[in-house]
Amino acid sequence: MAPTSYLERLSSELDDIESAFVEILRGSSIRNVNPNRPGDSVVVIDAAD
Repeated sequence: MAPTSYLERLSSELDDIESAFVEILRGSSIRNVNPNRPGDSVVVIDAAD
């Protein structure tokens, strides 16, 4: 049997990190807020929706 490739190991580790991060986010009270509001004179360009 061939050893597991770096790509397969990396993908597996990233999946584990994602799962742990999703659990952290589920328990968080922080929610995404778009800082660009209608009528504001300042526009934040790097905020993603």
